[in-house]
Amino acid sequence: MKATPFLVIAAAALVASCGGSANGEIVDTDLAVEMNEALAVSHLRSLVGAQTHAQSLGVVDADEDGVGEFLFLGELAGTERLRAGGAGRKMPLMPPQICQVSSTGYLEMHGYLFRVHLPAESGNTVGEGPGEGGVVNPDGAEEEWFAYAWPLQHGRTGIRTFVVTADGAIAACDVPVNSGASAPKPYSAFEATPGGDVAVAGDWAKVD
Repeated sequence: MKATPFLVIAAAALVASCGGSANGEIVDTDLAVEMNEALAVSHLRSLVGAQTHAQSLGVVDADEDGVGEFLFLGELAGTERLRAGGAGRKMPLMPPQICQVSSTGYLEMHGYLFRVHLPAESGNTVGEGPGEGGVVNPDGAEEEWFAYAWPLQHGRTGIRTFVVTADGAIAACDVPVNSGASAPKPYSAFEATPGGDVAVAGDWAKVD
């Protein structure tokens, strides 16, 4: 049977998704990287909306001052109970399949890993997963959060590391060491300003 153009295209796409071509040649990964990076940015934008919604609902208000706090991914997905101030409830605000955090504290999706950080009482940050312990600062978590998205395999599933902050701004930088289990250091994308505030570092480019 003669293959139809549709079947030829479909077969080529399937092989390409596995790292080859219809002729058995290795396909350049540039397109896959570009698509994964675009999907990572899209997911970070969705995360901004979910965080804003959660904070406005006040589902967590640990210091009971009437102002809600931002959440971790597991809390947003309803797969983890809300921390102190949330009465131990589960309240999914995003589909679990796009916020399913592993035992390592990462969300893996489209060749990227994601992690949310909240301000800690210590002045540093608290992240999800083992070794990311600490106590969330309620006042800080009412105003700030940030999240990283970095490649599962740098150079293969993605190149740039992305960071998003509570104001919805997204920045990117090629940091080869950020790959797989080698996660970005909490404040590695930030630098102090002359006024004493913290801003995204100059070598990080804004993503429109």
